[in-house]
Amino acid sequence: MDRIQTINKLELLPNEILIECFRYLETVQMFYSFDQLNSRYNRLIRRIPLHLDFRDTPRLICDQFCQKMLSDEEIKNQIFSIRLSNKDTTYGIQSFLSTFQLVDDFPHLQSLTLVRVSKSNVIQLISTLPLLSGLSCFRLIDPQIEKKEIFSILPTCQLHTLMLSTLSKDFQITDQLSSITNLTISECHLRDLFQILRTASELKYLNIHHIQRYSSNRVDTNNHFSNHHAIHLKQLIIKHIEYDFSDFIIILKQTPNLNSLTLGASSDKNLVDACQWEDLISSSLPSLKNFKFRIYYYHGNNKNGLEERFKQFQSDFWCKQHHWYTEYELSNYEALIYTIPYIFSIYALVPHTKGHILQSLFEDDQLCQYLNKMIRKLDIGSFYDKLLDDYDRLTDICQVFSNIEELTCTIYRLDCLLFLIQHFSKLSRISVALGEYHLVSAVPGLEEQTHRLGMKIVADFDVYNSLLLTIHINRNTF
Repeated sequence: MDRIQTINKLELLPNEILIECFRYLETVQMFYSFDQLNSRYNRLIRRIPLHLDFRDTPRLICDQFCQKMLSDEEIKNQIFSIRLSNKDTTYGIQSFLSTFQLVDDFPHLQSLTLVRVSKSNVIQLISTLPLLSGLSCFRLIDPQIEKKEIFSILPTCQLHTLMLSTLSKDFQITDQLSSITNLTISECHLRDLFQILRTASELKYLNIHHIQRYSSNRVDTNNHFSNHHAIHLKQLIIKHIEYDFSDFIIILKQTPNLNSLTLGASSDKNLVDACQWEDLISSSLPSLKNFKFRIYYYHGNNKNGLEERFKQFQSDFWCKQHHWYTEYELSNYEALIYTIPYIFSIYALVPHTKGHILQSLFEDDQLCQYLNKMIRKLDIGSFYDKLLDDYDRLTDICQVFSNIEELTCTIYRLDCLLFLIQHFSKLSRISVALGEYHLVSAVPGLEEQTHRLGMKIVADFDVYNSLLLTIHINRNTF
């Protein structure tokens, strides 16, 4: 009765509102729920742009939708983006490409995402990708092949949005970035970043998850940046950088029109020097409006003057002139300063000298809601090694961080680990330090228990330490 009443209420909404509501639904599930209910819904769901994604969808529903799409030209004509994956789905790349031709079946395709593409998939793609004349967005995530196999056939000259996992050493993709305005890279080196800023002349948005430090051969920045500037770049996101402030200055001096900067770093104490930041922003970043950062510093029990450094980020320049507000945390060996509200998807629980952070997390409803929405990766450090022995506390953690996808923690009881795997419904990867050696032999039993719960886990032990393991979780086994 309630479902019928809900449908009747939806019927009262005008088409414009229904179309807006449909935009929030995943295509396969939307057709499963609304197709064939009545002629009005049938017509509306075939008139909006469709974005195909098979994640977290049962195989039977995927098969039913694809069979429907094979005989329905209206649906295929409305497909503007497709995400194909060999991960987190029961309907892999091979299944899709064996059923459909990207060029012939989807004439309006503009965006293609390939996740964990394999060698067998490349054979199917090699004759297709060069012919996708309308493609403007391409994402290649966690490929199981050499990236040059894809990019050698990709029509890069027409792309505006590109997402890569890494930059290949033997294939200079940076030579093909002239048309790119939106670029995301999971991992690169500082030398790669210099090359990107020098060659991607139209770049407006750049998102790099991790900039690694070279162990040797420092980059000659003077040679890379003689007369080149990323003058069109408006937004720069670097989620983690391992270089010093002097290197970062060189980067930002090439982005004079930057409007938004997001920075995550673990580095020397110069990165927490408010005066240096003020000089850099005033002299080289006159257009900067949004600045969000999270800077970690290991001080090794030498906190002399560190709190005063953090308080400099609360001066009039930061708070009144720019409205950038910060919080900081100090422990016996570590320090952390970040802008608020906290916007990063990773949160690490560290020991405090000013009270216990967990208590404040669980007692502040507004903070709980915010963390629930934002945090995708959670690191519960070894100093909280007994935290996950308490079922009441486990329940609280699962509620506060219900959307996390990756977890790092220490475990003393496998029943608690099973509880976490079961109740963190979006968890796909957990890095575990086992607190006792006898737990090692019990891990195979954990695999059997999760299988009975409808999940499949793969536990990989560290080669050098048998107490460390990584567990990959697949919840789509049935």
